[in-house]
Amino acid sequence: MDTFEAISTRRAIKKFDPNHKMTSEEVDSLMKLTILSPTSYNQQNWRFVTVTDQSIKEKIGVAARNQAQPVDGSLVILLCGNMSAWKDDPLRYWKNHPTEKQELEPLWKKNMLTVLRIEEMRQFVLVDLQVKQ
Repeated sequence: MDTFEAISTRRAIKKFDPNHKMTSEEVDSLMKLTILSPTSYNQQNWRFVTVTDQSIKEKIGVAARNQAQPVDGSLVILLCGNMSAWKDDPLRYWKNHPTEKQELEPLWKKNMLTVLRIEEMRQFVLVDLQVKQ
């Protein structure tokens, strides 16, 4: 199937067989493909949590506005994003770039430190305002 066909024939699945259970091999195969999904600058700032426990799926169903899909599906995959992943090792995102872009790294780093300081000040002001109320 080519990309255009895949996009034009996609469908949202609303009903699942609650008696069907995926095997651990099926889940492993699915997750191996899932982690191949691209991320900007190869940040890979996602984490996947697989849920098969029925009681937890029911709680997720409640959090999902009482939708049946998380409850009836064999597997629920929670996608979690680390929005601060770039802070851990910012240089790793530059190593695969052409040399001319890598040379911009010191400027980028300086700008990002400025953004971080502004964010820290904003958080301080918000906390200070909450304390005064």
